[in-house]
Amino acid sequence: MDDVRMAGLTVSYYQFGPLIGCYKLPKEFVTELQLRSSKTFKDHSHLLAGYIDKENSFYNDNRQWFLN
Repeated sequence: MDDVRMAGLTVSYYQFGPLIGCYKLPKEFVTELQLRSSKTFKDHSHLLAGYIDKENSFYNDNRQWFLN
């Protein structure tokens, strides 16, 4: 397994067959993402393939936060 660190993330991947990735995010980032996602209500699951119970869309201000 090889690890790569970039922008505060640790990305791990295995060198065989299909590419299998593993991402370790900072706890502060995950906490903020969970907080923001709990405030989303616009369901987009009908636009996705498969059987997904709930897949909400983030609002534009949340998208900007994520990109920054």
